Parts: sequence; structure tokens; C-alpha cells
Amino acid sequence: MTRKSDLAELPKEKNLYISLYYFNEIKNIFPNQWSEYKKYRLTHIVCLNALSIAGNTIILENYNFSSNQLNNTEIPKSLTNIQNIDWSSEGSFKYLKGVSSSNFLAADLVTSL
Repeated sequence: MTRKSDLAELPKEKNLYISLYYFNEIKNIFPNQWSEYKKYRLTHIVCLNALSIAGNTIILENYNFSSNQLNNTEIPKSLTNIQNIDWSSEGSFKYLKGVSSSNFLAADLVTSL
């Protein structure tokens, strides 16, 4: 999530807080998809990796480095734009595998934001 980013310069504790906040927001927006591993691909490694890559973009846009504060109101608004994605295991994500699929999905997520 912080790879090749200005966020990598932040303390580990701050990055941990930001990561936990980001993924808790995803969990709040998609409670069923988050908790049902067999029915949905949201918590599969390829999708989590894609969400992390997209999260880098979202967080960078909503982090003020001068005040060292995260804009907690804009991140959930950004994430609501990905609600129309079908995360089901039988949908279009059925055959996603590997890093290239994560990068492809992340690019789609960023454009949908």
C-alpha cells in the first residue's frame, strides 16, 4: 500500500493506522462480501492486493503531509464509487490470479474512483 509512495516515509505506526482505517472502511461498505470468503473474492489475495494498490492513490489524495492528518470524510466517499463492482466468486473475478491480475484490477478500481 505504501510501496513507491510518499506514504513510505511515514512512521510504521502511522502506516498501520492508515491501513487499518482503509480496510475497515472497505469492510463497512461491503460487510457481506468481506465475511463470506467462498461466495465473494473481495478478501482473496488478488483483490486485496488490488485494493491496496488503489488505496495508495486514494490515501495520497486524502492525506495532508504538512499537518500529518488523514481526511477521514473523503475516503469513504471515494470507496462508495466501487460499490457497483460484482465481487462474487462466480462473476468476472472468477479467474483472476497473480500479480498481473491485481495490477489490472487496481487500474480499473482507480479509474472507477
